[in-house]
Amino acid sequence: MLRAALVVSALAAARSALGQTIITGDASVADGKAFDYIIAGGGLTGLVVANKLSAAGNSVLVVEAGPDSKDIEAVNVAADRNNITPEECNWKYEAVDDNGNPLSWKIDSGRCIGGSSSINGMVWYTPTQPEMDTLEALGSQGWNWYQLRPYMKAVENYHLPDDQQKADGASVKEDLHGYSGPVNVSFPIPMRIPEAQALYKSAMPSVFNGLTLHDDLSDRTGSVMASTSWTCWNDQSSGSNVIKRSSAAQAFLYAPDQQRSTLTVLHDHKVLKVNFDSNIKATGIQFGPADGGDILTATANKEVLLAAGSLATPPILEHSGVGDKSILEKFGITTLVDLPAVGRNLQDQPGTGASALVLPTNASNNKLIDNVNMFAPVISLVDIDQIFGNSSNAKKEALRTGVQARAQAAVDAGAMVNLDSAMAIFQAQTKLIIEQNMPVAEVVGESYPSVMTSVFWPLLPFSRGHIHIKSDDLFAAPAITPRLLTDEFDVQVAINVARKAQSMFTVWPFDSIISTAFLDVAQGASDAIWEAWYKSTAYGASHWVGSSSMLPRAKGGVVNNKLQVYGTTGLRVIDASILPLPITSHTMTTAYAIAHKAADIILGKDTSVL
Repeated sequence: MLRAALVVSALAAARSALGQTIITGDASVADGKAFDYIIAGGGLTGLVVANKLSAAGNSVLVVEAGPDSKDIEAVNVAADRNNITPEECNWKYEAVDDNGNPLSWKIDSGRCIGGSSSINGMVWYTPTQPEMDTLEALGSQGWNWYQLRPYMKAVENYHLPDDQQKADGASVKEDLHGYSGPVNVSFPIPMRIPEAQALYKSAMPSVFNGLTLHDDLSDRTGSVMASTSWTCWNDQSSGSNVIKRSSAAQAFLYAPDQQRSTLTVLHDHKVLKVNFDSNIKATGIQFGPADGGDILTATANKEVLLAAGSLATPPILEHSGVGDKSILEKFGITTLVDLPAVGRNLQDQPGTGASALVLPTNASNNKLIDNVNMFAPVISLVDIDQIFGNSSNAKKEALRTGVQARAQAAVDAGAMVNLDSAMAIFQAQTKLIIEQNMPVAEVVGESYPSVMTSVFWPLLPFSRGHIHIKSDDLFAAPAITPRLLTDEFDVQVAINVARKAQSMFTVWPFDSIISTAFLDVAQGASDAIWEAWYKSTAYGASHWVGSSSMLPRAKGGVVNNKLQVYGTTGLRVIDASILPLPITSHTMTTAYAIAHKAADIILGKDTSVL
């Protein structure tokens, strides 16, 4: 054992001398060692911040619970994403209802170097200015569109579509993109199911009145429809056309020009808790093998940074003595900071899909039917008027007048910390929907063998859940209670978007290629039947946010606008759990912006948060 440790130490020293990042599963590189910064989680935000801090000359340790993803083909070949196994890269967390009963679905969440950027659908487009400005309006100075948008552009290396891709539906608004960042973004070669994309683009406006085709999903102030670009690129280095995933690991860790002698990444180990001194200053971490084993320690000379994500950061805080005192006391944990908001305001978008059977004559058309199953070739974002039509004014009025009741229900369910916090967030969300005309549902056009499938979810749900530890066992999984579709507005959005999406398969031009349009719910079914079907088939879209919200402490905050955990020093949260409300884009672009801004704040480069 000692000899093995000495070999690992020698190899690590050799890599460091060559200016290379140390990436290993051997804990001896960290156990008992000191680093300037320790980062819990080697996902998207953790790797970006580690890259920036180590480039500035700081020694950085990243501890990631999952394996090294560098040589996992299903991770790195974009078209193989459906072959990723839980053992390779997915937590597959169990979730429960309000009574503690297991839900029928499990939560997809990245569990490898690169985190969810290594397993997600790779969809790339930005949120809107009103959404980002809402962060500042809720009390976080310096968190607005003008501060965050440049980071989204800087990270991007956009590959413009060629003539054939354009002929097959690709389009782009060039000034919205960056062209020199480390994350590759492109349309695939060849374009996925171009004939199906054309069908969706023609049929969607027939059921969502006023929906228009745009050149780019990021070119929007409200509803939009466009073909999708992904964090991928077409790798022809081997002489064959292979679509590769451009994860945070590929962009910020593995690339030859991103090597750092000051960076150590320990995989297959899990950060269990933060150590504090008597002044509640973070001094380091306790960690151990991800599947259990000896508990080890490492020291942070400057700060500990939590980047474990919305489903793993709150348990670390609670095991460390930072959280709701009543929960911590139940498990014999000494409360260092009574911070009831930890683990609350958890939210995700509840998705499902409706399918239609194609005529046998179309089943083998690979321009119509996708046997690769790359996610979301065409996306539509639809607003409240397009969802509810003539009844939209009544829905808007119900939203306006129902804020307090909705907020109180969330507090009573243990999902929000207090009424003031819940009302502030729900009022801001209501304003986005009614006054800013933000989209309230996403509709994705896809196809699979023998079927056309529309996948959809509410984009700005009011349903809130919570995540907390359920024992003092540092290795035990937390209790995740999503509470999806527990708000009536969310339910109504779900019913109506599902009904419209299913009916789309009966209109031109789908009517010429579909044999059975209503496979899932009978045509003319009641709201009650649609609701029951939706709830029985729904799952989280894996855009989890909110469980360590960036808000004033009295309004349900866990961190301030500098990402510092209230009541502590030397401890920050740097992942998407800081977002206090959902956003209408997939979360990846915003997560990159959070990470870059976090690094600049830590390095003293960002003066907007002072």
